[in-house]
Amino acid sequence: MNEIKEYIIAQVGKMVPEFEKLEFRASISDTSRSSEFFITTAGERLQCYEMVDNGLLSDEKLDETFAAIADYWRKCADYKKGQINKLNFIYER
Repeated sequence: MNEIKEYIIAQVGKMVPEFEKLEFRASISDTSRSSEFFITTAGERLQCYEMVDNGLLSDEKLDETFAAIADYWRKCADYKKGQINKLNFIYER
């Protein structure tokens, strides 16, 4: 597993410690970012924004986490400046 994936798993794990499966997608450029994830926990699959709507996550914390992920990724060796960097992965515990 590479550096950015490990970082993302750790960051999402801080918000949702007891997940069984993480499906993560992101598109990051030098000036913009778009991220989302789905978590499976206790056999239920939830999307991150659905979790916000249901009061399971705070919108502010989710936005802070996505900003931290984007900032971290932009500093990684495999980040390509001037391009849209896409990442999709599934992690299961």
